[in-house]
This record gives sequence, structure tokens and C-alpha cells, in this order.
Amino acid sequence: MLTAEVERQAPSFGEVRERFIQLHVRENCKDVRNYISRLKKFSQFDAREVTDISRRDIFNVLDELRAKGNGASVNRTLANIRKLFNWALDRGYVEVNPISNARAIVKEVPRDRVLTDNELGRIWVAAEAEGFPFGPLVQMLILTGQRRSEVGGMRWSDVDFSRGVWTIAADQAKNGCAHEVPLAESALAITRLAPNFLGSDYVFTTTGRSPISGYGRLKKRLDIASGVANWRLHDLRRTTATGLAKLGTAPHIIEAVLNHKSGIVSGVAATYNRYAYAEEKRASLECWSDHVEKVSAQSVLHQMA
Repeated sequence: MLTAEVERQAPSFGEVRERFIQLHVRENCKDVRNYISRLKKFSQFDAREVTDISRRDIFNVLDELRAKGNGASVNRTLANIRKLFNWALDRGYVEVNPISNARAIVKEVPRDRVLTDNELGRIWVAAEAEGFPFGPLVQMLILTGQRRSEVGGMRWSDVDFSRGVWTIAADQAKNGCAHEVPLAESALAITRLAPNFLGSDYVFTTTGRSPISGYGRLKKRLDIASGVANWRLHDLRRTTATGLAKLGTAPHIIEAVLNHKSGIVSGVAATYNRYAYAEEKRASLECWSDHVEKVSAQSVLHQMA
């Protein structure tokens, strides 16, 4: 009788979370580190049976996060914990998902912040002063327009210096599609100057074992050094896209640079058009690099005046 009761006992929330991380998150999700970090917000429930976690329990945690000013990231946390319970439901760990159909906690307003040339130049100069590894990383964000997670995870084995191309593998790209990024001479120079840690494949690292972290502290230092306010690192990607458009780059080339698979070229056209626009992307990014060099030089002259 006791054996049957033990067999019927539900696993703890902590056990289910770790199984979910190993069997789903690590195998299917791109932003693994942040996904795990968000799930850890519920670690106070680790010792409790997973079937004992209520909707109120979960929203108590989410409301506390919202009160601390975490904003839209609370919506990501809600989505992640809901996915965990859906996964647990499919596998019979729970009979019901306690937060199914839960609405987003924060109304998200799409950002439209684009840095001016003056602001971009000041951030470039501040990044120059920051030094390795964060300074060159920020400059690569500006020059390539790629996502922070992709630039941060850049690997030496993915850079072809002879062709001047950085390949973002499908398992590293946010949209799961492999992507070739032509590197302008300035971007190649930044990569060549990065120290190569013995036995490490990461370009931007301080340990050799993993990509860098601590972006929040970096952002605060850049704010102080540049004097630019109300911006995020992801705004650099939007600024690059907007800058390419101002320089005359066609919308479908901008999408190719950013590795966007929905928008200008989509549907049947996207299915049959397999042209990679490699030369067009290179020409656009080289033109953008020249522009960034110009605005950063102007920023230096302004500071010296």
C-alpha cells in the first residue's frame, strides 16, 4: 500500500523544471541562458509537488517581479513558465496547467528608438575607450546589425578571414536559419585584434569557457561615458537598419542583412527565391562602415573642441 502511494506521489516542481530544461529548453530554445534564468524565478517552489503549484502562487511571483520594474520581461517569464506547465501536462506530471490562457501582464509598446548620428558616434567612441571584450562587441553590433546574442556568441571557427565572412550557424541564429554576414574591413580588424584564448572558440570571452555576460553593467558605463540616454543595446540593430535605408539600401537587402525571414520577401517568393544577396549585403555594410567611421570621427573632433 505504501509503495503504491509513493508511486502516485507527484514529482517536485524543481525536478520537473530540471527535466524541462534538459529535455526541451536546451534542445529547442535559442536563448537558453535567459530562459533558465526566468524559470529560476520560481525556485521558491522547488521542494513542493508540481501539482501543488496554483495560479495564485505563480502570479504572486510575477506581480513581485512587475513591482520591481522588470516591465516587459515579466511577459517572457509568464510565457516560459506556461510552456513548462504545458510540457508537464503533455507528460502527465500535472492534470491541468494552472496558468493556461493567462493574459500578458504588461502591455508592450514596440520600440522605435533610432540613434542620431551624433549619438551613434558618441557611443562608438565610448565603446572604443571601454576596451576588450565589451567595447569591440558593441562596435560589432553597430557594424553588422546582428543580434546581441549572436555577436556575443561569435566563434572563431565561424569566421572565414579569407572571404571576410562570419557565418551564424542555424543553432545560434534566433530564427533558426543559418546566415552569412559579410564583414567590412573595420569589422575584420576588430575581430583580428581580439585576443584568442588558448583552447577557446569564443571571440568575446573573458574565461575562454563561455561568452561574456554583464551587459547591464556595460550599458551603465556606456551611458556615463557617452552621455546618451534612453537607449538599449538592441536599438543599435534598429539604428543600423535605418541607417542602411538612409544610405539607399533596398528593403529586401536590409532584411537579408538582418536575417529576417518575414516581411518584404515572404510567402511563395521566399520559398522560391534562394538568392542570398551576398554581394549586395557586402556593399551595403561597407557603405555603412564608412558612415560609422565618419560620424565617430566627428564625435572625436567635437569632444576635442
